[in-house]
Amino acid sequence: MKRNSERDLLNRADVPLRPFRPQNIPAYAAVLAAWLVSAGVIAILAARRFDGKPTTFEFWALALVSVMIGIAIMFTASLLNLRKMKAGLTRLAEGDVNSRIPPVWCPVLTAATQAVISCVRRLEKDRESDKIHKERSER
Repeated sequence: MKRNSERDLLNRADVPLRPFRPQNIPAYAAVLAAWLVSAGVIAILAARRFDGKPTTFEFWALALVSVMIGIAIMFTASLLNLRKMKAGLTRLAEGDVNSRIPPVWCPVLTAATQAVISCVRRLEKDRESDKIHKERSER
């Protein structure tokens, strides 16, 4: 059994693993605003297109388009977030424990980033501890 299993590292996390943080509110608001604007545009176009009651096919087609637009917004936001995080993750991979990764709207990316930072910090502490232990045992 490894001394530093992933589960142990997450259980001893230095950073609280909270995906919804106050720093993320502006990013959440931007994604929500994009969704509201696209929903408004779809509603206006649908009202002009369907003078009366839409048929079942038209209703489901509109629902499908709405869902696909929502998915496109989320996908685009995720790509932008990963791009925004790239420099910080690169610094983290190069050994900078305080890599200043910016908060992003996506709760999954936020929680994953926090977990990675916590694991790296814990590994750094363990390396220091092992180094001290090794130096003491060599004396």
